[in-house]
Amino acid sequence: MRVLRSFCLIFLLGFGILSSQTSSGNQTFYRSEGLALFNQGKYKQAIKLLKSRAEQYESQRGISYYYLGESCYNLGLMSGSSSEADKYFKQAEDFFTKATAQSDIRAEYPELGNRSVYKKAWSLFRQAEIKTDISQKISEAISAFENASDVCKDSLKFQSQYMEAESRLRYADYLRTSLLLSDNSGYQKNMYRKIVSTLNKCVVIFKSVSENSSASPKLRLSAEIRMRDVYLLKGLLIAVIPVELIGGKNSVEEAKPELDKADYLSLLNSMTSDELEGYKQQLIYSSAVKNLYLYLLTGADLYQQNLNQMIDKIQLASLSTEKDFIKGVRDFSLNSDDESFFRLSQQNSSYFARAASEMPEAWYWLGWVQFVSNTGNSEQQFSNFLKKISKTSINARMSFLREDARYRSYLIRFDKNVGNKRALKKLKRDVQAFNPKNQIIKDDTELLLNLIRVSLGEPVWGGVIPQSTRKIMFDKVFNLVRQMMIRATRVTGKERVPYLKCLDKLFEITQERRKNETNFYKGMYMFLKAEIQETSAEKKKYYLEASRILDNVTGNFANEAKYIKARSIFAAAKHEPNPRNVQRTYEKAKPIFVHLIDDFHSLRSLYYLGEIFRISGNGKAAKECYDVVVAKTKGSTRAAFWYNNAEAGLKSAGESGNADVLDGIKIQEVKFPERLLVVNGEEISLERFADPGYVRSLYRSEALDLIKKFGPGKLDIYPSFNCPSRSVFASRSFPGLSAGINEKTGTISSGMKLVVILPPGVTESAEVYIEGKTIKKNVKGYYEKSPIILGSTVEIKVKNNRCYPYIFKHKFMKPGSEKMVISLLPYLSFRKAGEGTDQGINAINISDRLDNCILLKHGDIVPDANAIMLNDFRADVNLRDFCFSPVLNKFLAVNGREPDLLTYRNDSRISKEGT
Repeated sequence: MRVLRSFCLIFLLGFGILSSQTSSGNQTFYRSEGLALFNQGKYKQAIKLLKSRAEQYESQRGISYYYLGESCYNLGLMSGSSSEADKYFKQAEDFFTKATAQSDIRAEYPELGNRSVYKKAWSLFRQAEIKTDISQKISEAISAFENASDVCKDSLKFQSQYMEAESRLRYADYLRTSLLLSDNSGYQKNMYRKIVSTLNKCVVIFKSVSENSSASPKLRLSAEIRMRDVYLLKGLLIAVIPVELIGGKNSVEEAKPELDKADYLSLLNSMTSDELEGYKQQLIYSSAVKNLYLYLLTGADLYQQNLNQMIDKIQLASLSTEKDFIKGVRDFSLNSDDESFFRLSQQNSSYFARAASEMPEAWYWLGWVQFVSNTGNSEQQFSNFLKKISKTSINARMSFLREDARYRSYLIRFDKNVGNKRALKKLKRDVQAFNPKNQIIKDDTELLLNLIRVSLGEPVWGGVIPQSTRKIMFDKVFNLVRQMMIRATRVTGKERVPYLKCLDKLFEITQERRKNETNFYKGMYMFLKAEIQETSAEKKKYYLEASRILDNVTGNFANEAKYIKARSIFAAAKHEPNPRNVQRTYEKAKPIFVHLIDDFHSLRSLYYLGEIFRISGNGKAAKECYDVVVAKTKGSTRAAFWYNNAEAGLKSAGESGNADVLDGIKIQEVKFPERLLVVNGEEISLERFADPGYVRSLYRSEALDLIKKFGPGKLDIYPSFNCPSRSVFASRSFPGLSAGINEKTGTISSGMKLVVILPPGVTESAEVYIEGKTIKKNVKGYYEKSPIILGSTVEIKVKNNRCYPYIFKHKFMKPGSEKMVISLLPYLSFRKAGEGTDQGINAINISDRLDNCILLKHGDIVPDANAIMLNDFRADVNLRDFCFSPVLNKFLAVNGREPDLLTYRNDSRISKEGT
C-alpha cells in the first residue's frame, strides 16, 4: 500500500483553470451571420444584418453598433472616392458614438467600449485627411484622441497619445498656411499664438511617448522623429512670419534655435541595425531638407555644404524625386548668371522637370524659374501644373498655388500680347471669369484686368478707375503707372513701346493735378525709354532728359528722385562719345551719391560710388565700397542683387588708386533696405520699377519666399499601416514607412493571455503548447497567442518537470484576448508503509485510474469496491480529485467541467447526493 509522505487533505483543484467567461448571449452574437459576413470582408451585407440585430436584441445593441462602426470604417478605407469615403467615416463615427452609450458595452464589453472611443477618434482623423479644409474634423479628432488616451490602456493608450500629438501637428500646419495666406495683422497675431501653443503641446506629448518603455519601439522612434518635425515647422514659421509678430526681432536669428533642435541625424547614434536599415535614409533626407531651408534663410556656405553632403548620401530610389526637387530649389537660389541656374531653367536639363513626373507640383516651380529668367515657356509649365493638379480634394496650400499659377499664366499672356488687341480681348474675358479666393491674388488679378483695359484703350478716368474721391482715383492711376513700368521692365526693344504708350496716356491724366509725382514717374519713364534706343546718342539724350525732369521733383519724392538723377547721369556717361567727357560726367553723379550716403545711409548709392571708382581706375576705393555692400547684404535673399553685383565688382576691381578719397564719407553707416521713398506702405525705387536685373531678382526672391512659405515641405511619417486612397496627409509621407499603428479590425479574432501558477519551490518555467506549437513567456510573464480564429477549438498543454501536466481543449468565443490562469499541482511522493499503520485511518485506492488516485479518510467504514463514487471516478476522467470532510461527514469531489463541488454520502456505497 502507498500512502502520502505527510498527511494532508486536499480540498482545492490540483490543477485548475480560472478563465474569463463568455456569456451565452456573447456566444450567440459571435456566431451570428452578420459577424460571419464581417469576417469575410462583406461589409455592406454585414451592415444590413447588424442593423437588424441591433433593432431586434436590445441586450446586444452596443456590440452591434460597434461592429457596424468597424464595417463602415473599413468601407471608408476601401473607397476610391473622397465623398464616399467621407460618408462611411462619418457613419463610423456615429456608430462608435452610439456604441459607447449602450449598457451591454459598458457591462459586458468594456474593452470594446474603450476601443469605440479610440475608433471614433480615428474616424474623425480620417474625415479630416480627405478634406480640403481639415480644421473642424482635425480639431474634433484632437479632443477625441485626448479622451481615448484617458480611457484606454496599454498599447491603445500610447497610440491615442501619439495620434493626439499627430493631429495637433497637422492642425498647426493647417493654421500656419492660414496665417501666411492672410493679410490681416490681428488674425495673424491670434493664429501665431495658437500655433505656437499647439506645437509646444505636441512636443510634450511626443516626448512622453518616446520615453515610455511600454510603448512599441517603432512608435517611440516615430515620436522622436515627429518631435523634430515639430521643431522644423516652428522654426520655419518664425522665419517667414511678419517680424511684428515676434516683436520686430531678426526672424532668422529667432528661428535658428528651433531649427537646430530638428537634429534628425542624432537619432542614428542610438538605433539598432534593423532600425538603421529602415530609417537611416529618411533621416538623412530630413536633414537635407532642414539644411536646405537654413541655406535659403541665411545664404551661408556652411549650410550649402551640409546640404550638398546630405544630397550625396541620399541613395534610396523612392526618394529620388525628392532629391531632384531639393537640388532644384538649391539651384533656384543661385545667382541668375550661374550656369546651374541656367540649366534649371531649361526643361531638358531642369531638376524640376525631372521631379515633375512623380511630383506634378514641380511644374509650378519650373514655371517660376522660367518666369524669373524670362526664358523657356513658363506659361506652358504653369499650364502643366494646372492640368495635373485637380481642383477637388486639394488643401489650402495647393489651392493657393493653383490660383497663383492661373494668375501668372494670365500675366504672361498679357506681356506677350500687350500690343495685340484681339488677343487682349480674349485675355480680358478669361481674367474676368477668374474668381480667386485668396485676397492677395484677387487684388493682383483686378490690377491685371485694369492694365488690360488701359492697353485696350478703354477710358481710364471714370472707366477703368471707377468714380470715387479724387485722391483715391489718382492713387489708383499711379498704381497702374507703377505696374505698367514693372511690365515694361521685363521686355526690351520694340516690345517695350506699347507699355510706354500706355504710360503716356496715364500721365495725361495726372500731369495737371499731381505734377510733382508725375514728374517723378516720368523720370523713371525716360530711364526706361533710354534703354531701348538704338544709338548711344539717343540713349544719352533720354538719360539726360530723365535727369532734367527729376530736377523739378520735391517733397517726399525728392530723395529717390536724386538717386534716379544720379543713376541717369551715370548711365549717360557710358554713352558719352567724347572720352574726355566721360569722367567729367561721372563726376557730376558722384556728389549726389555721396550726399545720399552721408545723409540717408543709401547702400545703393555706395555701390554706384564704387562703380565710379572702379571705372575711373581707383580699384582700392572701389573695393572698400564693395566690401561694405557685401558685409551689409550677406545672407539676405532680398539683397542678393546687391551682394552678387558687389562680389562681381570685387573680382574686377584692380589694386591701383588710393582709398583716401573715401575719407569723411560715412560708408559704414549705409543700410539696406534704405527706403528713400515709401508710398502707402509700398517701397518705391528705380530698381523695382525700371531695372530689369533687379526686377528679376525681386521675382526670384518672391518665388523663394513662396517656397519657404508654401513649398511642398518635408516628407513625414504616416501614422498607420492603413490609408484611404484620397488621403491628403499620405501624399507627403515616406513610401512604405509608418508609425506602426494598425487600428483596422479586419477578421475578428480571439487570443490567449495565460498565466501559469507554479507551486512554491518550483523555479523552472512552465512549458505551454497550443496545437503542439511552443508558446514562449513574454517579459510581462504572460504566455500569449494571437490571433486565434474566433470560434475555433484548440488543444492547450501546460507542462513542468516537477508538476502534473494539464491538457485540455478550449473554444475561443471572445474577441480580443481571453485571460486564463492555470495552477499546476506538484508530483506527489509516496513511501511504503504497513496497512493500518495509523489507528483510525483507512485508505481508498482507485487502482484502475492511471493516476492511482488515493484517499486517506478517518473512520472505520471500508467502502465496497463497487462503491458509486469509485465507479464514477473510474468512468469519468473529468472527475479529478476528492476528499473526505469530517465536519460535513461527506465526500467532496471536483469535476473539471463543472463549477460546483459534487457531494457523496459517507455510507458503504458512497452514494451520490448532489452539489
